[in-house]
Amino acid sequence: MSSLEKSVLYSHIGAQPPTLTSMTIHPKGRLACGTMDGNVIVFSGTTSRSKKTLQGHTGLISDVRLLGEGRRLVSTSWDCTTRLWYLGKEQREPKIMNHNTEVKSLAIDPQNSKGASGARDGEVKVFSLKSMTCIRNLQAHDSDVSGLFFSTDGSRLISTSWAGETNIWDLSNYERVENIKGPPVRVRSVHPLLDNSFLMGLHDGKIMRISLEDGSKLGEFKIHNDIVSSMMLEPSGKRILSGSWDRTVRIWSLDSGHEELKVQLPTGISAVCWHPKRTQFYTADFSGNLLSWSLD
Repeated sequence: MSSLEKSVLYSHIGAQPPTLTSMTIHPKGRLACGTMDGNVIVFSGTTSRSKKTLQGHTGLISDVRLLGEGRRLVSTSWDCTTRLWYLGKEQREPKIMNHNTEVKSLAIDPQNSKGASGARDGEVKVFSLKSMTCIRNLQAHDSDVSGLFFSTDGSRLISTSWAGETNIWDLSNYERVENIKGPPVRVRSVHPLLDNSFLMGLHDGKIMRISLEDGSKLGEFKIHNDIVSSMMLEPSGKRILSGSWDRTVRIWSLDSGHEELKVQLPTGISAVCWHPKRTQFYTADFSGNLLSWSLD
């Protein structure tokens, strides 16, 4: 990496900008961000020239995901709701599913037919993306559900909690098939990999690689010095982009843990993502900035 070019994609104008709390990118490059004050900002592409704001949530947006052709979006919030938004020209009210406590995590299955949202009380709701109705309630954990993702074939759901516990659920019968006891440190982010393993970002800045087959630890990387808020695998499958409350974004080798790039920012990082087709990545931070970074 010989050079790094930065551009500001979005910056809040005002005395007290709301923290950008989450981010999603569509395979075609469309971006969306959630904010601390309950808004979802959707960009038509990867420039700031055309954007719209979705208003309706009354609490922090914990996660956002673009679906299908990028014309639908699912958001979860600390206002105890999960919402499905329609992004076409036709104005349609979002469909809403209610939870009992703040919603902390979200996953969408590979077929874009089901979603799962996890809450502060440890409950996970598996729901239909067509109707936004709950298919099954799972009392998945005894503490906050900090991460969710579906297996690549959509047959299983993986949930993690602040307590460091990971559960694997068979979606044919909604039974738990595996319980993995993790480290005695809060899990703050998770990210699936391509080899039936996943990354677990911890409260203390470490990142652990865990096997989904037997729960064994495949690697431990001391990448950051504070909460690992977000991670994403490079499209090539070789490098990880991670962001932290330690105010750094880092690119590092998945195999060796060797750091290839470190970017220092003025505030903590809430979300990161790679562009699916370009040598480009994005960062969302506590100061309300969405930045685009181009690698040479």
